[in-house]
Amino acid sequence: MNNNNLSQLSNFKPFMDQNEITAITTLLKSFEKPIQVLEWGSGNSTIYYSLLFENRNKWLSIEHDQKWAERNKEEIGKLSLYNTEIAFIKTNLSHIEGQNDGDINAFFDYVKYPAKLDHNYDVIFVDGRARVWCLEEGWKMLKPDGTMVLHDAQRKEYDIGIPKDAYLIKITNTKVNSEGNIATLFMFKSPQLLRKIISELIPILPEHIIISARMDESEWEHYKGKRHHDNVVLKLSSGKQIENNNLLQHEVLFEEIASLKSDEDAPEDFLNPILEVDNMDIYLSRQRLLSALKENLSQFRGTFLELGWGQMFCKSLLTSLPCSIEKYLGLDIGNHENQEYRKPEPFSKQIKIPIEDGIVDTIVVTEVFEHLPDLQDLLKEVYRVLKPGGILFFSASFLWPFNKVPYDEFRYTPFSLERILKENNFSEIKLKAMGGWNASLAQMIGLWLRRSPLNSNQRLEYGAQLFSFYKALCESDVIPATFTENTMITGITGLVRKGN
Repeated sequence: MNNNNLSQLSNFKPFMDQNEITAITTLLKSFEKPIQVLEWGSGNSTIYYSLLFENRNKWLSIEHDQKWAERNKEEIGKLSLYNTEIAFIKTNLSHIEGQNDGDINAFFDYVKYPAKLDHNYDVIFVDGRARVWCLEEGWKMLKPDGTMVLHDAQRKEYDIGIPKDAYLIKITNTKVNSEGNIATLFMFKSPQLLRKIISELIPILPEHIIISARMDESEWEHYKGKRHHDNVVLKLSSGKQIENNNLLQHEVLFEEIASLKSDEDAPEDFLNPILEVDNMDIYLSRQRLLSALKENLSQFRGTFLELGWGQMFCKSLLTSLPCSIEKYLGLDIGNHENQEYRKPEPFSKQIKIPIEDGIVDTIVVTEVFEHLPDLQDLLKEVYRVLKPGGILFFSASFLWPFNKVPYDEFRYTPFSLERILKENNFSEIKLKAMGGWNASLAQMIGLWLRRSPLNSNQRLEYGAQLFSFYKALCESDVIPATFTENTMITGITGLVRKGN
């Protein structure tokens, strides 16, 4: 690197934890030849790593934000980074920045753009929008000896995009929290490359960094005298050496854990997050949903079917608490990441559950009703597959901004839900509010703070001012027992039964 560019490096430090920067730098240095790099989400990291390796590697960065793309194009021109290309790909549908990562409907062209180029890549970074879809698309284009990297891997919503056949390394910083302890995930097709990177990371990462790995049992022969597991977590403690082991420079403690891709993860991270300023928009709704599920858990039995829209979490809940479920089935009925990619199109009105008549004891549907153009289509299918006497548990948002646009159809009152359920022959209808007046105000404060178009400084300032008030509202909320004039609610849960 020339001295001029070296002096510029500090101006483009990535928006990452220093340990993540160290791990990624180690990965890029491990390649002994020029490589092809693909990046979803152009930022400081694009320029930083291009400067660090100064035109050694061919770098393609895809960005949906035109101003940010133009800024980076200008900078790489000034720095003569002729091997770095910024591709601006506009969204297919409108997307509100700061609300969420977006999905395939809004970011179809953004996700699919690299496939048009017909290239394979040595390293792929997923650090932009629609990450679940980028993970699945990127895995197809990754070379056999390549690595795919996911930034902010602590976010559970990304887990469904992690390739099932990937060898994994996950580094987690136990001292920094943002929606959980911040983490970075490295995905490999080659177990040899995984082992090489682990051997290089262990000596240089501090002891508060947890390194998790998923690899073949045969790979553990390199860790002499230790128990073998398909999935292990390596906890580093400095100062102690493993005798006659050149691979590991620190003592390594092995514990069996669930697969990083497993559905068995405990539900607390999603349904019961620790209250922080960063999750004031979702804290109350998720906590109340978890409470409602636990309240009705004794009713769940036999063959259990969960119908979701991209996010299904009941399996982990059922495996963590006592219940009478004998068999779990899960079906995602939305335009989701497990289907073939396609241009955005309206949700099909013809819902068909691929299950025989009358074989399911319990069905749970959470936060789906409001996204269906005709709820009765789903209820007819639910009624068909339920056994006589079988139950349906559901939740429906009421006080919530537009989401999964354009597939956001209705906000239901308890009166409309009761009428529609009766029209579809359900009985023993029990509807409950998820929150009252205080919860409604708290939820609006949280949504305004986290999802309205505030800048980062305003979010920090207002968050500090409002946090205690928000917490007090949550704790003092009285859930209405009945639905009468001037009742205010945040959402509704229901338990109904198919007649015998």
